[in-house]
Amino acid sequence: MLQKQIYVGESSFESMVEENAYLVDKTRYIKSIFKDGNSVSLITRPRRFGKSLTQSMLKNFLELDYEKPGDTTKPHRLFSEFEILKDEVFCRENLGQWPVIFLSLKKVEGDDYATARRRLVATVVDCAQSLDFLLESPKVKRSTKSNLTNLLSLKALPAEEQEDLVSDSLQMLVNALYEAYGRRVVVLVDEYDVPLNKARTFGYYTDMRNLVRQMLGNALKDNPRLKKAVVTGCLRIAKESIFTGFNNFGCHSIGSTTLSGVCGFTPEEAHTVLQDFGLLAFEDGTREHYDGYRFGRTEIYCPWDLLSFCRDKTADGAATDSADKTTYPHYWVNTSSNDIVDEFVRYADESHLRILKTLMTGKTVAAPVIEELSFSELDADHSSEKLLSLLYAAGYLTSAGTDTDGNVILRLPNEEIRDCFKRRITASFDKKGASTMSAGQSVTEALFAGRPFQAGERVSEYLSRAMSVRDGGSEAFYHGLILGLFNCEEKCLSSNHEAGNGYPDIVLTDSKRGIGVILELKKAAAADETTLAAACETGLRQILERKYYAPFIGTEIQTVRLYGAAFCGKNCRIIERSFKTRDLKR
Repeated sequence: MLQKQIYVGESSFESMVEENAYLVDKTRYIKSIFKDGNSVSLITRPRRFGKSLTQSMLKNFLELDYEKPGDTTKPHRLFSEFEILKDEVFCRENLGQWPVIFLSLKKVEGDDYATARRRLVATVVDCAQSLDFLLESPKVKRSTKSNLTNLLSLKALPAEEQEDLVSDSLQMLVNALYEAYGRRVVVLVDEYDVPLNKARTFGYYTDMRNLVRQMLGNALKDNPRLKKAVVTGCLRIAKESIFTGFNNFGCHSIGSTTLSGVCGFTPEEAHTVLQDFGLLAFEDGTREHYDGYRFGRTEIYCPWDLLSFCRDKTADGAATDSADKTTYPHYWVNTSSNDIVDEFVRYADESHLRILKTLMTGKTVAAPVIEELSFSELDADHSSEKLLSLLYAAGYLTSAGTDTDGNVILRLPNEEIRDCFKRRITASFDKKGASTMSAGQSVTEALFAGRPFQAGERVSEYLSRAMSVRDGGSEAFYHGLILGLFNCEEKCLSSNHEAGNGYPDIVLTDSKRGIGVILELKKAAAADETTLAAACETGLRQILERKYYAPFIGTEIQTVRLYGAAFCGKNCRIIERSFKTRDLKR
């Protein structure tokens, strides 16, 4: 049995090498990434598949010795046992030869824009501090040093000045490195979509998108001082949202054939892992539970699952257990949540449920998967195509090829995900069919269950029957009509009662389930999806800004569901945000 430590979740390549940790050799992909013909390359994979470790590997291979440029002793030592050193020409040209900026955005999040911006500022400052030695370089221009000094003192500046500097921060650092060493700069950005995902969840997406877009665009778009940029994340956010105007841009998504094996383990690599730790007896079981992904045309194991399994089996001598009696714990699905997936599934209706049930039986579903997702589109359209595309990108579904129409044939990858669907996904659906309920019951239960799409559809159906086109439909009109809908036999209902710093339109409370519901109603100027969605967002912002949820804090209510509801004619659109009361502030 191999005498190496298994580090699950460690993302520092240097630390793992120096601590004799077990590593699957992925160094052959360094050349493929660096030489893919694009100035900016985006690599998207589900969480826990090794994106951050890949970025760290690139950094350790490419980064020059800033004190002794040309001295490649350290990278030669780190990569001495890896395949990449066999490519002498590539190593001579690139090993330890480039200035590198590494920026991870995984900690840039918050329940409001100010908090998220503060964490982005802290991330930029940390990056600048790692390069503060450039202040002593005689080759760096005085103006460039002044910019670097401003970045180092970023936290003390007013918010507006902070945003201006953050927007230019990457470009400033690129300029400083280029001037100091006369070599083009490599930029590595990890988890670029984390701040965007969180921003969408908490209602400040536009502000964060603009800031991230400016920061990346200023540094990476048409920059002659840029050698190469590699960006990683879970979702491929629409090019027009973040990478606007990027001409030499390439994406290696889970559907791409290029770099298909860069993250995760191929069957051959998985076999070697099990062999190295004396666990080949469990190969069939691990294949059933942790294999089954397909990236491009390559079969892929989830690395987090397989390494976690090997760690647990070797930690307590359990490697001698009988293979046919062992259990295969769920590791990947329990590591963290995909907020956007959880939120989106709550929009799903009965037709979506039928699709998910088909998948859980082991069958496949063909759909036109959208790999380039737009958050604005997700908010406006909750079609099955969008739902399936999101589950595919997040790792809950995988490809089984394409049909004659070019649709992706989707399936569940393995038993772990199948069980996850049973426990987590379908739990979002109420077993009692809404069609058997009255309109009021259906809307009430949909709101408490966190299904805004279903609630909006039922309200629209009710409006089509209950109102005339001549009714006008003022906000007060809709307020009264909706108020009369609710079935509240065992629930508390209030209307325009003081809460927080204002008067929420409608509040529902179910103390037995520990759920509170707050609705803010808005009259939209038009019935198109964009206008309705914007009005919903206005309602949500009002709830959050005026803290209508404050009376629920410190009570038996554990979950608060906030709804912005927009109306125009006989059309209703509802958008939701959910919070745990323990996470809210008065």
